[in-house]
Amino acid sequence: CLSAHAGNPAFISMEILADQNLLSVHDLVSYGLNQTQKNRQLLIEKAYAQLVADDSSTQYIAFKGFCRKHAHWLNDFALFLVLRKQFDCSSWNTWPKPYKLRDSKVLNQAKKQHAEEISVIKFTQFQFFTQWAALKKYANKKGVAIFGDIPIFVAFDSADVWANPTLFKLNKRCNMTVVAGVHPIISQRQASVGATRTITGAR
Repeated sequence: CLSAHAGNPAFISMEILADQNLLSVHDLVSYGLNQTQKNRQLLIEKAYAQLVADDSSTQYIAFKGFCRKHAHWLNDFALFLVLRKQFDCSSWNTWPKPYKLRDSKVLNQAKKQHAEEISVIKFTQFQFFTQWAALKKYANKKGVAIFGDIPIFVAFDSADVWANPTLFKLNKRCNMTVVAGVHPIISQRQASVGATRTITGAR
C-alpha cells in the first residue's frame, strides 16, 4: 500500500464523472465501459482538464478545498507517486540521495516540473473520496452500516515513511532496522521466536 491515507482509483466510477459533466458519453464509449487501467487514467485526465477549464465552478472550488483540507498527506503522496514513476517504481530508499533524503530544493523543482501530473493525482483522490462519501451516505440512509478493515502496519515503500522517516525505525541509510511479521518459509518455531522479538522491539 503506497499510502495509509489515499484511496484506490480503481473504485472511481467513470459514469459518475459523466453525470458531473466532466466526461461525455462519447468519452465512455470511446474508451469502453470496462476500462483498462491505462484508459481509466486517460479518462481521469480528461475529466480533470474539463474541471480546470472552469475555475469558478462549484466542483472546482470543492476540489481546491479538498486539497487544502488534506494537504498534510496529499501533497507528499502526489509527489511520491510522480517520483516513483520517474524512478521506474523502485523503492524510495533506492532513489538518488537528494530525492531519498528529501532535499527541499530538489523537491521544489520536481513539484514545478510535474505540477500538472501532481494536480491530476490530487484530483483522482478528490473523486475517490467524494464518491465514497456519497456511497456511504446513501447506504446509511438505507440502514446499512459500512466499515472497513483497520490498517495495522504502514508499508515501508510508501509515501508515509518517505515523508516521515523519523517516525519509523530506520537506519542512517533509510533501511529498516526491524520488520514486523513472519516470513512464510521459516519454521513455526522460528516464526514464534522471531515474531515475539519483532513485536517487542517495535514502537
